[in-house]
Amino acid sequence: MSCQLLVRLVSCALITLPVLSVHAETPVNVEQELGFSTDLNQQDLRSATEISNPVASVSSQNGEEGRPLTIAMLMPPDGSPFLPAARIVGNGLVAANRTSSIPANVLLVETTEEISVLEQLNAAVIAGADVIIGPLQKNRVEALAKEESLPLPVVALNIVQEQAYSAPSNLLMMSVSTELEASWIAGLALRALPEETEGGLPPKVLILTQDQPWETRIANAYEDVLTKAGTPHETMVVNAEELGRLTKFFEPQLSEEDKEYYRENYLPPIDASVDPEGAKAQRIHMRKLDQEMRVRAARGEPPYYAALLALDAQTASLVRSRLPLRTRVWATSSTNPGDPLTSPAAMTLIYDLNKVVFSESPLVVNYSADSFEARYQTSIPFSPAAKRLFALGVDAYRVAEKWSVNAPLIEFKGETGMLHAQRAASAIVDRTPQVVVIQRGQIIPVEPEDVLQPELPDFKVPVLTEAPKPADISVSTVPSAEPSSTEESSPIKQEQTFELLPTTRSDTN
Repeated sequence: MSCQLLVRLVSCALITLPVLSVHAETPVNVEQELGFSTDLNQQDLRSATEISNPVASVSSQNGEEGRPLTIAMLMPPDGSPFLPAARIVGNGLVAANRTSSIPANVLLVETTEEISVLEQLNAAVIAGADVIIGPLQKNRVEALAKEESLPLPVVALNIVQEQAYSAPSNLLMMSVSTELEASWIAGLALRALPEETEGGLPPKVLILTQDQPWETRIANAYEDVLTKAGTPHETMVVNAEELGRLTKFFEPQLSEEDKEYYRENYLPPIDASVDPEGAKAQRIHMRKLDQEMRVRAARGEPPYYAALLALDAQTASLVRSRLPLRTRVWATSSTNPGDPLTSPAAMTLIYDLNKVVFSESPLVVNYSADSFEARYQTSIPFSPAAKRLFALGVDAYRVAEKWSVNAPLIEFKGETGMLHAQRAASAIVDRTPQVVVIQRGQIIPVEPEDVLQPELPDFKVPVLTEAPKPADISVSTVPSAEPSSTEESSPIKQEQTFELLPTTRSDTN
């Protein structure tokens, strides 16, 4: 019996679907392979049961006159642990298409475990695709990257660093990898370091992590950057049960100069029975001196001028308050506590993460629920992880539009960050994420240059992205999708099944 590949037409309508059952837990190996968090909550999992239904309204794009651009997305097999994440990426792609001034045909190429990624790609070719988005699984991206050539331009949704310079000329690779974020934020932290300490030595950096595979990978990315820069650094593994050790480790210490000042201003005890007024004055003086010394110690030169966190938000909130005041704290999106306006958990963590600077996808922090719905004509995803996946789909759509005509340079400010791709230099789409600062219980997007000062300035809370004016988007030009009562007239039923002969090539997930 031959295997089948199902190619399904979807398009730019966004329709609420019945809730189907989805496995609630995402295996750890999914995060390891994708390079970013897929910690989706129950609402996100329910919304990822399908990709939005189609309408049959498309316009002319690249290619022949009157023929729309056709974009195919390679989907993981049913039952794959990657499927919920891929569906959220697909919903971002469809939403970008839905609000495009010239929407495309979007095809989903669904598969089984037994079918290789090349067979899946060939099915997209047969279906008339002009450009392909996917796959999401790293091993399948690696299989494509090892080919000498591909029949169509491909925008893969994962990155294989080893094939950045040897991949086929029409392959691009993009991702919202947290490890790449870690490298970028570590570089930013280095730029913010002083040239030398007050004692004339090179400033030191501390990496704080946990003994977990995911946190270790982020910490390793930090360490690679610091090692290449020749910056002295140490790594400390944080145990939530031993935070007292961390507190003692960072207990403020007086400098030798301050110790001498204390000795000079110290007043010996006075017997109150002999001199009550003198004893009282002495106590007041010593209380003021002790308080001054505590402030001096707290504001003294820290042992580490920067701390790089490879921690989740919960653990980071416990660690942050134990760090010296002058130690600048940096992290990746894995430390993002979430929106305090909509998440009770985020509200309990946000003040404990004061002055933490972290990297994030702009879509996660720049939209309110209303402005997101006005922009993309769908409800905003619930968790930060789902928002990042949605943003990846939106940006993949824009990259695919440009890559379908083999644009030599692709550069734009997207929902995952500032994207730059120059295929002659590398197959990887470089991403510069959004810089975010936590201050006064608020998550504030800022520019990278704003955090390079010796001390963080007092940032104003910006207004979240406003809804675009009707003239800015093409929603009004796209007919709404009303489910048809008859099978013959419903575009949802448009399916093409391609019989593929078995091959000797293997591609195991």
